[in-house]
Amino acid sequence: SAALASPGEIRVYDSQGRITGLINGKTIENIPKSMYDKESKKVTIFNANDSYRYEVVGIEKPDEKTYGLTITSVNNGEAITFNATDIPTTPGEVHQYTVDWDALSQNKKGAIMQIDANGDGNFEKTIKAGLSLQLSADGADNSPNTTNTGSSGSSSGGGGGGLPPGLTIQNESEKIIGIDSVTITWTTSYFSTSEVIYD
Repeated sequence: SAALASPGEIRVYDSQGRITGLINGKTIENIPKSMYDKESKKVTIFNANDSYRYEVVGIEKPDEKTYGLTITSVNNGEAITFNATDIPTTPGEVHQYTVDWDALSQNKKGAIMQIDANGDGNFEKTIKAGLSLQLSADGADNSPNTTNTGSSGSSSGGGGGGLPPGLTIQNESEKIIGIDSVTITWTTSYFSTSEVIYD
């Protein structure tokens, strides 16, 4: 299933080009065993057994300039969810997502977002992400990564406040850069932001 937190129209294409979702305000349900719920802005495909691409098209909503997108795949009773949050958009802008669920299940960057800023069919930017994607207002990728790097005098992202339940830090390594500089690298057990604080 794919659910959109406005503004925008969501539509899903299967490998044969059939569509389920919203196009110019009209509900389309051409993919077999699929439905679109206009109120929740959710596309559901029952017994999904194809490859799909997910498209979000920006619409005019002066008070809302970002959207969220949740795409979930259920296979053998196990669900994997990709979340895109705070994605900036403008009217007519097209964002296309494709997801490699096997890669995501192995904590790899299996989600690809392509951006067509003016809706002309040419994608000007491509972003690869893991289980989550977050963009700043200028379109820069602010997503947390599985591997975080911090160096003296800087941090590798927000966060702080101790370890959340179940989070483990492993594979710590340091590289001496100079007399007063070091690079520290580590991996975390799930997607998170990290910060190095020097006392």
